[in-house]
Amino acid sequence: MYQSGYITKQEYNDALNDTVTIKQESEKQQMYDMPYFLEYAVVDVIDGIIDERNMTESNTNRSLIENELRTKGYHIYTTVDRDMQLTVQESLYNWDSYPMTMYKSDATMLVKTAMVLLRKSYSHRHQQQYLSILLVN
Repeated sequence: MYQSGYITKQEYNDALNDTVTIKQESEKQQMYDMPYFLEYAVVDVIDGIIDERNMTESNTNRSLIENELRTKGYHIYTTVDRDMQLTVQESLYNWDSYPMTMYKSDATMLVKTAMVLLRKSYSHRHQQQYLSILLVN
């Protein structure tokens, strides 16, 4: 970045002397109670605003709309079964049977998942049981 003129010599030297900290858990995971659901809702609202305003789909426009949503006092109301969402997140986050990559040198792999939760309620006892089915592609 220094060679390309994006940072100064001082910033370059400071970066060389800085300590690298590796986080074991995503900050997004700690931001909200249901981060994946809420971030998906934000993306969906951004899509809707871009369509409504007849804006061109671009990273710049998406960033502008996201900044507007997060800083201008907007409120997004959604519906979600909190218990079910947390069950899904916990299952996906802690599942240890994701498929292996073909080559060990593959650092990351995108895994598509879907989960179906079946809830059986016992109204007279107010108890619920969840049966989860995890689909991995």
